[in-house]
Amino acid sequence: MAGSTAHGKGRTAEVTCVLPSCHGLPIHDTSSSGGDAVPFPGSGTRSAMAGIKALISLSFGGAVGLMFLMLGCALPQYNQYWPLFVLFFYILSPIPYCIARRLVDDTDATSNACKELAVFLTTGIVVSAFGLPIVFARAELIYWGACALVLTGNTVIFATILGFFLVFGSNDDFSWQQW
Repeated sequence: MAGSTAHGKGRTAEVTCVLPSCHGLPIHDTSSSGGDAVPFPGSGTRSAMAGIKALISLSFGGAVGLMFLMLGCALPQYNQYWPLFVLFFYILSPIPYCIARRLVDDTDATSNACKELAVFLTTGIVVSAFGLPIVFARAELIYWGACALVLTGNTVIFATILGFFLVFGSNDDFSWQQW
């Protein structure tokens, strides 16, 4: 901090940046001035950048999970597309919880039957998604290596879906509703 000077309507503090990327350029604080100074870069976009980083990492997780699913189907030694039926479970898994969130008021601190039913149905869908490739492998419709790749893809996809609801599901200053 080099010091501060008083200007016209308000007080503007001149601060010298100490980061190596700034090369000692002056930074102006606009907290008490009339808005004529340049704001600190990135000061108002911190939560938006965190949301964008979360969205990019969740997209990457979804892509990796689908890659494992496609590898379990399309590798030349496996060459069976039966595991693609787990895509229906990926689509169905968030639906009960989304419906329950719409129907239930979150101000109630105790658990209610609607949310408990939604969690139960979601759990059934997730368990079915893990069971289907195992049933296919036991019936010798797919190989066990393909089953392992599909189960790995299931783990990554469902972790991504859970991460989406954890990051964008709350009603704080940054939520998925603004997208």
